[in-house]
Amino acid sequence: MASPTLFSRFFPPLLGLLVVTTGVMVIPLTEHANRILREESRASLRQMGDLLREVAVDPIIDRHPQTLSGLCRRLGSPDGLSVVIAGADGAVLCSSGDIGLGAKGIEPALAGAPVWREGERMAVALPIISEGVVIGAVALSRPAPAGGQGGFLFWVGMLLLVTGAAAFVAWRMRRVVNGPLELLGQGAARYALARFDQPVYGGEIAEFATVAESLNRMGGALAGRLTEADESDRGGVAILASMKEGVLAVGPDGAIIRVNPALRRILSIRSEVVAGAPLADVLPNGDLLRTLTEALAHPTSLEREVVYEHGPTPRSLQLVATPLILDKGVFGGLVATISDVTDLRRLENLRRDFAANVSHELRTPITSIRGYVETLREDDLTDPEQTRRFLDVVQRHVDRLGAIVEDLLTLARLDRRGEKEGEETPFVEQPLLPILTQAVEDLTPKAAGRKVAVTVDCPPGVAVRINRPLVERAVTNLLDNAIAHSDEGKTVEVTATVTGKTLYLAVRDRGVGIDKAHLERIFERFYRVDAARSRARGGTGLGLSIVKNVALAHGGRVTVQSVPGEGSVFTLIIPA
Repeated sequence: MASPTLFSRFFPPLLGLLVVTTGVMVIPLTEHANRILREESRASLRQMGDLLREVAVDPIIDRHPQTLSGLCRRLGSPDGLSVVIAGADGAVLCSSGDIGLGAKGIEPALAGAPVWREGERMAVALPIISEGVVIGAVALSRPAPAGGQGGFLFWVGMLLLVTGAAAFVAWRMRRVVNGPLELLGQGAARYALARFDQPVYGGEIAEFATVAESLNRMGGALAGRLTEADESDRGGVAILASMKEGVLAVGPDGAIIRVNPALRRILSIRSEVVAGAPLADVLPNGDLLRTLTEALAHPTSLEREVVYEHGPTPRSLQLVATPLILDKGVFGGLVATISDVTDLRRLENLRRDFAANVSHELRTPITSIRGYVETLREDDLTDPEQTRRFLDVVQRHVDRLGAIVEDLLTLARLDRRGEKEGEETPFVEQPLLPILTQAVEDLTPKAAGRKVAVTVDCPPGVAVRINRPLVERAVTNLLDNAIAHSDEGKTVEVTATVTGKTLYLAVRDRGVGIDKAHLERIFERFYRVDAARSRARGGTGLGLSIVKNVALAHGGRVTVQSVPGEGSVFTLIIPA
C-alpha cells in the first residue's frame, strides 16, 4: 500500500477548515440577502397587482373580454409571471398561466381580502373594487427569488473557490517541505544501494539540514563497515571459488545459504539464484538429498559416499557434512564439502579389471607352455614329429606373450608421454601415402591368406604433421582388425582426406559388424566383442586401446560406426 503524500495530508484538513469558515461567514449573509430579495419581490408583485386592478376596472364594467385577454397576454412573461383576472362570480375572464392558488384560492379576494402565498412561487390575489363594490379579482404569481438555482450556483461557486484556495495552500506547503524531503529521500536511497560517494543535502531549512548532517555521519560509518565486510567477503569468495571441492552451506530450515562454483559444476546446477531456495527445489530426489536432510535432522559430522543420478550418467560423490554452530551453541545449519570421485572410482575399477585381465591373458599361454614343457620333460623324445609339434605350440604361446608384453609397453609409453612433463611426442610433417602403403604391405600375407583385398584412397600430395611410428602402428592395428573380421572375398577400404586443418583417416570393412551395446567399451583394454575368436586369431585385446591412445597423443580422437551384418568404419581424426 502506497504511503500518503504531503499534499494528501494537508489538503483535506485545509479544505474542511476553509469550508467551515466560509459557511460560518457566508450563511448569515446569504440568508439576509435572500430575505431582502423576497421583500423586494413581494413589494414589486403587490405594485403590479395594484396597477393591474385599476386598469381592469373599466373593461370589467364595460364587459370587454378582448381587452382583458390582451392585457393578460401582455403581462404574462417568459420569466414565469402568471396573471389571472376573474369576475365577481369567480369566473375567469382571462389567464396567462397557472398562478398556483387553486380553484378557491381567490375567493378571499372576491370577498374583499387580499391573499398572499409563498413557496416555490410567490402569489398574490387582490380584489378589484369600483365605488366600494367588489367587481372581480386579479391574481399574480412568479417564481420565488432566493433558494433556487441562483443559490445553488452561488454555493457551487463558493465551493470551487474554497477548494482552489485549499489546493493552492497545500501545494505551496508541499513545495516548501517536499523539496528538502525529496533530497533527503534520494540521499537515503543512495545509501541503501551502498553508494556513499555523494553526501546528502537537506536544503536551507535548519531542521532538514540537521537530518541531512546526521545521515552523512551515519553513511560515513556505514561505508567503513561495509568496506571491511566486503574485503572479508571477497577473501572468502576467492577461497571458495579456488576450491576444487564443492562447498554447500545450508541453514537449519533447509534453505541454501551459499554454494561455490565447483559445486554448481559438480551437481550441474543451472539456476542462477540458489541462495535462499530450499534444498529440495535445487537438488533432485536421491541419495544426496536424503543424506543432507538426515544431517540436518541429526546435527553430527557425517562422511559418506553417495550416488548422484542427476545427469546423463550416475556419478559417485564423496560427502563430508559438518554442523555449523553459532554463538552460544545455537545450531545454524551445516557446511558440506562434496567431491566428484567418479573418475577415481572408475580408475580403481579399471585398475582392478586391468590386473584381472592381464592375469587372465597371461595365465592362458603360461599354463599351456608349462603343460607342454612338462610333457616334453617326461617324454623320452623318441618321436621327433610330436616333439616339433609341441615346440610349435610353445613357440606360438611365447609369441602371444611377447605380443601382449609389447602392446603393454606401447600403452605404457603413450601414457607416460601424457603424464611426464617435458616429454613430448615428436611430430614431423611428412607424406601420408607411404605410411598407409607400408601398413598395407606388412599385412598383405595375412590379407592374402584370408582372401581379403585392401584398397588405399589417399591423394599423393597429402602431408600431415604426425609421429610416423605411432600413426603407422594405429593404422596397422585398424587394418589387422578389419582383415580379421572380414569374410572371404570382401574388400577393406582405407580412405584419407583432409578437411580444413583436420585429417580423417578411415578404415572400412564389410564384415560381421559390432552390436551397439559394445561400441562404448570397444576401446577399453582387453575388451573383446568375441573373446574366443579374438584369441583364436592371436589378438591381444589391446589393439584398439593403442589406436585410441595414439589419437589422444596427437590431440585427436577415434570414432566407430557399425551396423551388424554390414561392417564397421573406424575413423582416426587428428589435427593436420
